[in-house]
Order: sequence, then C-alpha cells, then structure tokens
Amino acid sequence: MSITTSEAAQSLHEAEITGRRMRAADAYSAASGYLILWGAIWFLGYAGCGLVAPVYWAAVWVPLILVGGVASAVLGHRGTGRRDPVRGERAATLIMSAAIAVFIVSVLAVFRPAEPEPSLMLPALVTGLVYMLMGSLVLRRFVWIGAAIFVVALAGYFLARPMLPFLLALAGGGGLVLGGLWLRRP
Repeated sequence: MSITTSEAAQSLHEAEITGRRMRAADAYSAASGYLILWGAIWFLGYAGCGLVAPVYWAAVWVPLILVGGVASAVLGHRGTGRRDPVRGERAATLIMSAAIAVFIVSVLAVFRPAEPEPSLMLPALVTGLVYMLMGSLVLRRFVWIGAAIFVVALAGYFLARPMLPFLLALAGGGGLVLGGLWLRRP
C-alpha cells in the first residue's frame, strides 16, 4: 500500500507541529527552574524591603542577586545533560540581564524618585515588560506571567501603597514561582 502525495504532506506537517510542540515543552521545562528561583529571590528581596528602611534596600538586594546569579549558573550547568534552550543561549541571557540591571539603576539614578515606592515599582514593571516581550516572541505563556506582574504591581501601587513591598513579594515572587510550576506542565 502506497501513500498519496497529500497524505505524505499531511504527515510531514503533523511531524513539524509535533517537533515545534516538543521544543516549546523543552523551553518551558528549562525556564521553569529559573522562574522558581527568581520568584523566591523576588519574594525575599521585596519582603526584606518591607522590613527595613529604604536606605538599606541595596543591602537586601545585592546579596540576593549574587546568590541568584550563582544559582542560575548551577541550573544552567545541570541542564547540560539534556537540551536546555536557556543554557544554550547563556551569553545572550547574561547580556540581556546586565542591560536590564544597568537600565533600572540608570533610570533610578537619573530620575531620583522623591518617594521610595517608585524604586520598588520600576524593577517590577520592567520585569513585567520583559516577560511580556519574551512571551510575544518565544514562550507564549510568558505573556500571562508578565501581564499578572503588571496588574499586581499597579494595583498595589494605586490601591495598597503602604503594603506595596509585601504585596510585590507575595504576588510577584509567588506569581513567578507559580508560573514556573505552570511551565513544568507541557
């Protein structure tokens, strides 16, 4: 029994769709660990900001970011046994992360917010933007994670400003952890 040209074309099309879905599942699986890690760091950083005076916020965040960088490297190294799309683009990820950090620090240095809340909001809003952009280009589910970060950050800023650091810790950090768990599902 032979197959027709249209049946062969249909089989190739289905194989292409299956391959695309497998690559997306691999990318989501690789990204989930990073989301969980950085969600925990986000939680600890923002909760720490809620517990100390703004003058000490850098002392809260700098060690957490260093630990997160080392832990991210470990996650990337552990992924070498399987196809790890995040690790495979490590240089691009490092450049993007450094550019985002320099951007945030530069904006805060140039605009010097008079109140502490904008200093909390800027990283949250930039993170929401980055996740939405990544979602629009590569990993579609990231759009929802970024949108949730935007909504929670803005709602906290306008509706619950005195509790903003803790709201960002719970919703932002918790949201990233839940997003990481969600991405583990194919």
